[in-house]
Amino acid sequence: MDADKWDVSDTSVAEFEDIAGRSALCIQGGAALVEGMETRDGVLSVDILNTGTPHFGYLVFRALDGENSEEVYLRMHKSRQLDALQYNPHLNDEPNWQLFGAAQAAADFGSADWVTLQVAFSEDKAKATVVSEAGKTDLELNDLAFDDSGTQVGLRALQRACFSNFQFSNRVPDLSEIADPVYAEDPNAITSWRLSPQSRFAAFASQIHSSDDWITAETEPYGTLLISRYVPKASAGAFRMNEMDVVYAAATIHADQARTIELNFDVSDIGRVYLNGKPEAELDNTIRAKGNALFRGDFSVSTQSVFLDLEPGDNDLVFGIAERTNGWGLSARIVDMTGLSIK
Repeated sequence: MDADKWDVSDTSVAEFEDIAGRSALCIQGGAALVEGMETRDGVLSVDILNTGTPHFGYLVFRALDGENSEEVYLRMHKSRQLDALQYNPHLNDEPNWQLFGAAQAAADFGSADWVTLQVAFSEDKAKATVVSEAGKTDLELNDLAFDDSGTQVGLRALQRACFSNFQFSNRVPDLSEIADPVYAEDPNAITSWRLSPQSRFAAFASQIHSSDDWITAETEPYGTLLISRYVPKASAGAFRMNEMDVVYAAATIHADQARTIELNFDVSDIGRVYLNGKPEAELDNTIRAKGNALFRGDFSVSTQSVFLDLEPGDNDLVFGIAERTNGWGLSARIVDMTGLSIK
């Protein structure tokens, strides 16, 4: 944990300390990357100071820079809870854990001063492991958000986290026991969208029509559009201190005759649905928005439905999606595609 081994230029505060005889790096916000250490496949391990106070300690791998990387992390105040260990791709300086609700595990951090977090990664897979005197917990990942173009490794913290005993190996781990992802093609899912430029959010437009000069964005194989992959937030990197930004996402539904359709969808965080320029529905999926401190704003296309009255011919479907932090996303599917096509 020597200062000359680390690039801490992206951190808010980085302090090299001695903690009970251990060399440690304590970070308060941002990412610290290891100087001169690069790999596409390997194993990382670090000990995180286990104080039980609210803070978050991350292992960073396949980083393109301090703003784009794969990450696994511990919520150090949530030992034994269902989201104690979590996967989090960092896109354009924004976390996205709300869009990966299945990629988490309940890990027991024990009561010792330090808990170990490890990640082994190769090709499109990774396995995160927590080791404490209370036992061992694994989290298997079989579809990483980044390809292997990023090669840097390091640490990240939200609030103050202290790390010690960082270890690295560029041996290729055997992750063959992790099953390949299987995505059943959903012919009813909208998998291609046109995205507007980002703007600061005060309120949704009273009417909105899409434009042909908006950029094209494709969903992931499982149908979720990771908006931060395509559009950086103007206010990013400060988590709940971010300002709200908004984009509009559009698709054209062609109907052979007038009919009413059911549309399953979800947005993160705040959304408005428009059809042919006019608003049809609005929702707030922000963390804790439901008057419940445990409501996390997790994301699933099956969460909401709206019924839309289509006109014969082309219909302009637009979503407004406003986001502060933790995952800017959209997913939508039409329940019955009879007589319809998506442009």
